[in-house]
Amino acid sequence: MNTHPRIERILAWAEQNRMCAWPLVPNDYHLLQRRVQTGGLVMPFPRFYVRTAIWGNLSFSERISYILRTACAKDPTVTVCGISAAAALGYTSTYYQQRYIHVVARKTSESGRHGQYVAHYLPDVESVMVNGIRTTHPLQTMFDCARTLDFSTAMAICTMGLRMTGSTAQTLQAYCADMTRKRGLPRARYVAQHVDTMCTNGGEAIAYAVALELGFSKPECQRQFINQIDGSTIYVDFTWTLDDGSLIIGELDGREKYENPAMTGGADSVAVTLREKDRESAITMQGIPVVRFQMSHVRNRRQLEQRLLAAGVPQPDKGKRTPFTGFICNEY
Repeated sequence: MNTHPRIERILAWAEQNRMCAWPLVPNDYHLLQRRVQTGGLVMPFPRFYVRTAIWGNLSFSERISYILRTACAKDPTVTVCGISAAAALGYTSTYYQQRYIHVVARKTSESGRHGQYVAHYLPDVESVMVNGIRTTHPLQTMFDCARTLDFSTAMAICTMGLRMTGSTAQTLQAYCADMTRKRGLPRARYVAQHVDTMCTNGGEAIAYAVALELGFSKPECQRQFINQIDGSTIYVDFTWTLDDGSLIIGELDGREKYENPAMTGGADSVAVTLREKDRESAITMQGIPVVRFQMSHVRNRRQLEQRLLAAGVPQPDKGKRTPFTGFICNEY
């Protein structure tokens, strides 16, 4: 068999199944690597290959799925877990957090880091198939993320997981309460206690979590107000109620509302901007102070803290210890 046609067949099969190709015999590796060097292929994960043109047109979530689907195709016994399962289930699409593939180990002797794979001992775990990827059960996935990841990432994943499965925070709380003798259990229970499914996306959930970590009082998410112009309903991202009953509104400004077709409704950028200006006017006419911040401020933390303090948001828990105090996430 001619080697080059063989490589073309390997690539074509992988593309048909929306995954990466991998070398089946030693000589395949050298031929695939040669194409990487000439720019025809990329290697997004060790020994996983995909055409450069195809990879460039994939979203981050699709890229993650390609890699995880390939791992499961190479070894049908693989079940992904933790943050890898969260990505497969659609709870996160943050690409840099997928440096490793997290998989289930059935024996304690198999657990640990093996190159780019991290095996976690999870005996008798329930699994589901999602788009060619075998993952841990959604609640198990949320629980594992809550106990092993940093607070804001765990909150974002659990928020989206609960929203996508139609579950409540109480469901996750009950699941965590039934668990015993698990590493990070206090962290999982803390996440379940504070998760708010009213956050409509991962960015809001991260901002909400960071505000709590900074010690600010818990806001109400997606509070409803009546538009004084036309009587329609408007929702604001965060609302803090002060001791005297007065309110402070917090609004997270992000590029997604202007660029994501799912949020723009097919409108062009000018129409979306004007629509957002109308919404801002309706919020301003409530006569309530509004503090606006961006994800760059959330990531900086100090900038978010400065803005919330300047707006008068209470910070009663500054410096308060939590199960996440001093915790360092090593999952990605």
